[in-house]
Amino acid sequence: MEARFGVTGAQLAILRLVAEWGPRLRLADLRDRLVMHPATIGQLLDRLAARGLVELTPDPDDRRRRIVSLTPEGRRVAEEAPLSGPVRLRHAPADAERLRRLAAALDDAVVLFGLEDYAT
Repeated sequence: MEARFGVTGAQLAILRLVAEWGPRLRLADLRDRLVMHPATIGQLLDRLAARGLVELTPDPDDRRRRIVSLTPEGRRVAEEAPLSGPVRLRHAPADAERLRRLAAALDDAVVLFGLEDYAT
C-alpha cells in the first residue's frame, strides 16, 4: 500500500473516513468517533498533511479547533487504493449470525493468547 499509494493502512483508513464523514470534518468529531489515542490520530493527520493528502485548517467558528478535509490528491488516493485491513471489513457482506460466530472466535483467540489486558 505504501509503495504504490504512499500511505499506510492506517492512513488510508483515515482518508476513507474523512471522505465518508466529510467533506469538512471537525478534528474533534473525528477523534470522538475513532477508538484511537488522540496523539495517534494527530500523527496520522500530520503525515497525511505533509504528503498533501489532507488539509488542516482553523475552524471559523472556534479558531482553537481544526477542520480536516481531503485535498484532490487525497480524494484520488481514497478512491483508487484497494480496500484493505479494517476498512475492508466494513464493506464485506456478511449475515448477522456469521458475524456473531466470528466475534466469538476472536474473543476465544484473545483468551487463548492471553491478550485480555489489551482487548477493550
